[in-house]
Amino acid sequence: MNIFRFSRFQTKFAAFAVGSVAILLTGQSADITASNTAVVNVSIDGDKQSVTTDAETVEEVLERAEIELSEYDLVEPGLDAEITNQVFNINVYRALPVLLIDGEDEYSIKSAYGSARLIAENSGEVELHDEDRVEGRLVENFIRVGHVGYKVEIERAVPVQLQMGDKETTVRTHAATVGEMFEELDISIGNNDIVEPALDTAVVEGMSVTLVQVGFETVTEEEEIAPDTEVIRDNNRPLGYEEVENSGSAGLALVTYEIEYRDGVEVDRKEVRRVVEQSPEPRVVVVGNRSNYTVSDNRLFGREMAAERGWSGSEWTCLDNLWSRESGWRHTVSNYQGSGAYGIPQALPGDKMASHGSDWRTNPRTQIAWGLDYISNRYRTPCGAYSFFQSNNWY
Repeated sequence: MNIFRFSRFQTKFAAFAVGSVAILLTGQSADITASNTAVVNVSIDGDKQSVTTDAETVEEVLERAEIELSEYDLVEPGLDAEITNQVFNINVYRALPVLLIDGEDEYSIKSAYGSARLIAENSGEVELHDEDRVEGRLVENFIRVGHVGYKVEIERAVPVQLQMGDKETTVRTHAATVGEMFEELDISIGNNDIVEPALDTAVVEGMSVTLVQVGFETVTEEEEIAPDTEVIRDNNRPLGYEEVENSGSAGLALVTYEIEYRDGVEVDRKEVRRVVEQSPEPRVVVVGNRSNYTVSDNRLFGREMAAERGWSGSEWTCLDNLWSRESGWRHTVSNYQGSGAYGIPQALPGDKMASHGSDWRTNPRTQIAWGLDYISNRYRTPCGAYSFFQSNNWY
């Protein structure tokens, strides 16, 4: 047991480690002789007496010496320790009255401990945190204080919720301001760091403080430059025609960024320099721009697109007959009776065909694609659609 003790003769509160002096033997250690007696030195708050005894334990020695103990007194070694040497030392520390002050709370206790912190920790009245300060001294004006003996006063550290990155913890501090708290915690604040509230804010119990550590880094990276697409419109090609004439190639550039980090996580990057090492080669696409389609063009488109679905032979014949009677394969024709049906498949209304392209008014391919899907979904095959048409004069 590591025990600390007040000196009865000091005028100020003092403590020293009894453990370093309490068990010093006055003679050379040896096993107890056959006579089974030992010289036991008993020190009571520094007052020493020696007895020769055949007692086997510390408790038995004290009982024979008629040394009474209170429940607050301390004995070293413990009462059940055995007398194992011919010369043995026992230290008894008498409990003294102590006034324990914790803020507005006061406790009158007795303690044999000589360290202010040990007195508080072993009082059974308060719970201490490592950051709390404990000071003790003799009561000088016992009439004013109303207590004779020692006074132990606790100065509590203020709890603060500290958020750093994704971690939140409770710290306890005696600092007056947020800035002093970080100094006390040995946390450096960088010029770009963000502290809320400000460093000069007074510390109060239960407050929340956030520290965002901001850092900057400059990096240079090699990046691809995507090629532009150059479109060539060919009036000799029909609308809907598209062919890649040159696939082009990507370029390369060295790009320098300034990167901002907050709590080690990148939150922003700004481009500060770009050097092109290799220029990209544009992608060239030829698209058809022809709009003056003939009936023969339209029938050719229809035959090709139907064959792609497997509709050739008799199915193509049915499709040809159907749309020849509906529109004569003209892509700009409207229903002469004013129903609103339009184009090669005579969609009603015509803007239904917008689902297959915004150019549905002028592009026969768009109209044919919609018409073939319509037939497939409703009649399964062109011959199914034409059979229905022959019976009903519509489809």
